[in-house]
Amino acid sequence: MKNHKEKFEEPIFEEKQQLYKNKVMAFICFVVSLVTLVSLMQEKLNSINLITAFSTAGVLILITALLNLKTKVFAESIKITMFPFLINKTIKKEDILKVEDVKYNPILNWGGWGIKINFKGIAYNMYGNRGVKLTMKNGRIILLGSQKSYLLYDAILRNNY
Repeated sequence: MKNHKEKFEEPIFEEKQQLYKNKVMAFICFVVSLVTLVSLMQEKLNSINLITAFSTAGVLILITALLNLKTKVFAESIKITMFPFLINKTIKKEDILKVEDVKYNPILNWGGWGIKINFKGIAYNMYGNRGVKLTMKNGRIILLGSQKSYLLYDAILRNNY
């Protein structure tokens, strides 16, 4: 829920990343859809197999087309939303210890794209290998993947952070 100030405040920075722009993920969804379609059709060509195959392919394509990550930086907080999964995360700037503009390997460092949780912390990324690493006062890491990491970094550091 937005606090009273954020309802009227314009973001300092705003970015929307969409999964379909990630060529690797789009290719994986295509291959999985194709393999599902072929394997179900090879068993026996009946309406149940066709409906299952096309439904699976359709859901994967729909998720790939709709999935997006929005990052908004306000004077006192950072808001992360991921649609269609209704994920909303607010990070208070006062809880941040350190901010870094980083280059990373999404597969080796975090296990891929999307929301990834490991022993270090959590990553929110859609595609690419650039982002802003937030080290929180509690020691946890939050990685915000960004195609404009230098602008995101600058926006977070604004307002006497």
